[in-house]
Amino acid sequence: MSKNSIMSLLALAAAAAVAVGCGSNAEGGDSGLSTSSLSKAEYVKKVDEICELGQRQMIAEFSSYARQQGTPDNLVDPKLAPGIVTVLIPAIKAQNEEIENLGAPAGDASEIEAFLNARRKVVARAEKRPPRNIFKFGDEFRYSPNKLATKYGLKACVY
Repeated sequence: MSKNSIMSLLALAAAAAVAVGCGSNAEGGDSGLSTSSLSKAEYVKKVDEICELGQRQMIAEFSSYARQQGTPDNLVDPKLAPGIVTVLIPAIKAQNEEIENLGAPAGDASEIEAFLNARRKVVARAEKRPPRNIFKFGDEFRYSPNKLATKYGLKACVY
């Protein structure tokens, strides 16, 4: 597998990075997301920056994990599945905390909550039943979470 393929796959998994850990539950309860003074454009820029930084960090951490497991060029190796839970999910939760701390632009809380809740559900499923590989984990984000991110205008948070 080429280095570019590995980077693309890790970036896909990092899509999760935006996802988990906001104030509402996975069932979509009230999060108490505060109203931000940021405009929508400013908010999108800040969240995309969080996603970009998170992707770089997660790629580095997961690549290091893969090397430690002796499978740096084979992301479908079952030996890497535990890294989804031990490396990626904690990073995703930390990034979501950053996003939650931004609040939401006035009038946009329901859209932001829906976006984060959709991603939180994917992570909750992965925590309960870890995917066999990073591809399976990344595939989960191609549906609802990415559609909601795109609809809102986020670019770096879509994979």
